[in-house]
This record gives sequence, C-alpha cells and structure tokens, in this order.
Amino acid sequence: MANKNFLKSFFSAFRTKKSDKQTVTLIEKVIPKSSEQKLQHGEKQNVQQAIECVKKKVPVWFSQPSQKNAKTLIQYMKLSNGGTSPVFENDMIESGFPIPRSMRQATQGADGFIFDYKKKKGYIKLWKHIRPFIIEEWNKHPELH
Repeated sequence: MANKNFLKSFFSAFRTKKSDKQTVTLIEKVIPKSSEQKLQHGEKQNVQQAIECVKKKVPVWFSQPSQKNAKTLIQYMKLSNGGTSPVFENDMIESGFPIPRSMRQATQGADGFIFDYKKKKGYIKLWKHIRPFIIEEWNKHPELH
C-alpha cells in the first residue's frame, strides 16, 4: 500500500487532466503483483506443467533407485528427515550428491524441477507445489529410508 501511495503522489505531479481513477489504474499496472496474489494464467500453466512432470518422474525414481536423479532425491530425503526440513547445499555436495541444475527451481522455465534453491541462504528445500506429493511417495518406500 505504501508503494501505491508513493507512486500515486509521484504520478499526480505529472498528471494532466486525468481523473484519480485513471491514475490509480495506471499505478496498478506499474506496481508488480506480490507473490501472495494469484499467478497469471500463463504462470499457472507453467506451474501445472512442472507439477505434472514431477508427478510422472518421482514414482519411477523411487521404484528404480539406481538412476542418478533418484539417488540425488533419495539422499536429499534422508538428509531432510523425509523432506520436512531444508538441507544445506554443502551437505549434499559432501554426501556425493550435488543437486543438478535441472532439478532446481533456479533454472527458470524448466519442466519438472524438484528443489527450491535459496542461493543466498545456501540451502535447498522441496518446491512447495510438489512437497506433499514427494513426501507421500517417499513414505510408500520405507526400504529407501
């Protein structure tokens, strides 16, 4: 709200015969939407596609644990207490399983990423949109724990 007030006063200095309603509409177009608001249609589709991709891959990985991505996810699940807590990237590297970029959210537009990588903080956690699904699948395979 503070940003809107600032921009409204900023634009009011340059306003020429525009109503307050037009100014507010212009301001709403300029101000980026917060992450708490709904995603736009295209973003929703991208998220849904990524979720569907993960939902196809993860059950296969847990049933075929010899695959590289499966080994990485399994090691992460062990270090994170079943996906309930974040893991420091160094812990994954030291355990011999660095997380490939293709599995991180940081690679924008990648289909089926699994991890949300917080580079500044140095940790990795399961992407919020697929966390419950992966934990559910993990619990179906106690032999991997």
